[in-house]
Amino acid sequence: MSADAGRRSTFVASCVDLLKQYGFDGLDMDWEYPANQGGSPADKGNFVQLLRDLKAAFAPNGFLLTAAVSAGKNTIDTAYDVPGMSQTLDYISVMAYDMHGAFDSYTHHNAPLFALPLDQSHNNQYFNDDFAVRYWLSLGAPKEKLVMGMPVYGRGFTLADPSNNGFYAPTAGAGTAGPYTREAGILGFNEICEIQKQYGDFKRIWNDDIKAPYCTFNSNQWFGYDDTESITQKAQLIVNLGLAGGMVWSVETDDFQGKCGLGNNPILNTIKKVLNGQSPPNEATTKAPGGRCSSAGYFAAGSCSPKFYYCLPNNGQWIIYDLSCAAGTIYYRGSCVWSNASPECQG
Repeated sequence: MSADAGRRSTFVASCVDLLKQYGFDGLDMDWEYPANQGGSPADKGNFVQLLRDLKAAFAPNGFLLTAAVSAGKNTIDTAYDVPGMSQTLDYISVMAYDMHGAFDSYTHHNAPLFALPLDQSHNNQYFNDDFAVRYWLSLGAPKEKLVMGMPVYGRGFTLADPSNNGFYAPTAGAGTAGPYTREAGILGFNEICEIQKQYGDFKRIWNDDIKAPYCTFNSNQWFGYDDTESITQKAQLIVNLGLAGGMVWSVETDDFQGKCGLGNNPILNTIKKVLNGQSPPNEATTKAPGGRCSSAGYFAAGSCSPKFYYCLPNNGQWIIYDLSCAAGTIYYRGSCVWSNASPECQG
C-alpha cells in the first residue's frame, strides 16, 4: 500500500473518515517494521511518504499523527528515515520493551534500563532503554517529540535448571501463562502481585546494573518485570533527557484494583508523579547520613511485619517510600511472603 500513490490516498481518506466518525484526536502508526520481516527495502522511504500524505490530510482537521517505533538498533537502522519522520510526526514513541523474552534461550529482562556487564560478550549491549532513546536522539529525533515507552508487564521463562537462576541462565521455554493475559511467557504487573500471594517461594531480586527486578517462583519460573521502584528510574530518565514524555503498554495490566497494597494503578501513578516533577506516593525525605537509610534498596520496617520501605538517593538526601505487603503476608528477605515462609515468624 505505501508504495502506491493511489492506495495511499485511499488509506489516508479512510483514516480521516474514521477519526471524524469517532471523534478521535489523531492516529498512531504502528508498522512493525518498514523494510523488515519480508518487506521491501524501499519501505523505509515509503513509510515517510505515507506519513507526509497523512499529515497533509490531517492538518486542516487538527488531527495528531504519531508513530510507535522499534528500540532495536538493527531495526532502527534498516526501517527508519529518522529526520524524515521527525519532520512529519507530532510524537515518536519508542517501544523500549520486548528486548528479551521467551524468543531467547536464556534469561534476561524485558526492558533493562541500562546494560548488564555480561551483555557485551553476548552482543546484547544495545538492548536497553538508555541506549535506545539516546540512539534515536543521535539520529536526529527531536527530544521534544520523543516519547519513551515503558512496560506494565514482565516476560519470563521456565528454567532448565532451577539452581541456575541468574541472568543468561539456560531456559526450557516460555514461563507459565497468567490468568488474565493468558499468554505463555508474559505476566501483567497485576498478575505478578497475585503470584506473590500464591507461592511461598516467590523471591524478588533487584539488579542494580539494569535498575530493575526479576522474580523466581514455583521452583522453575523466572520473570523480569517492572515495579514502582524500576518505573521510577525509567521515568526519571525521561525527565533527565528532557523528552516529550512517556507511554505504557498497557494500562489494563497495572494493579487497577489495588491488590498490591500500593493503591490503584501504582505504575501509572508513579510515572505521572515523576514526570510532573512530584514525588511518588507515600514519600518522606530525610537528610543523609542518619535516619532509616544507609544504602539504596528495600528494607523491612520491623520483624514479622507487612510494612517495608524503599530508600532512593536524591541529591545528598534520601527519598523514602513507605510500602506494605498485601493482607496476610509479611515482608521477608526482599519479598512479600506468607508468614509461615519465615522460620522466625511461624507460630
